[in-house]
Amino acid sequence: MPSGTGELPQGFTRVVREVNGTLIHTVTGGAGQPVVLLHGWPQTWREWRHMLQPLADLSYTVVAPDLRGTGDSAVAEAGYDKDNQARDVHELLQVLGLTGPVRMVGHDIGGMVAFSYARLCPEQLYKLALVDLAVPGYGLE
Repeated sequence: MPSGTGELPQGFTRVVREVNGTLIHTVTGGAGQPVVLLHGWPQTWREWRHMLQPLADLSYTVVAPDLRGTGDSAVAEAGYDKDNQARDVHELLQVLGLTGPVRMVGHDIGGMVAFSYARLCPEQLYKLALVDLAVPGYGLE
């Protein structure tokens, strides 16, 4: 049984999609410009559970995935570097049909993934918020 079943606001669903060689679980709902919420360690999508409905009420399509190996996403043998996890997110958005620039919020490890996403896919990013992390690439991580 998926973790946290029954906690979703009305209009939100759980989906699992195969992307970048693994299965990624995500919670999504709302309608409008996409906002992607990337959790920290050792959290899951549930870190954002109190933000889902307020963001949907502001006319956003909210996407809160479990990063590779966490929550209800598959535990992969490899691919946990931040660039590869950014590819997970990029492919997930494509599979969900969200191809335009997105707003992205990353906390902790999710912030490192978001930073890599911004570096790898700058044309796919509208706004970026990084919360509580050491920015990768400067030797602080």
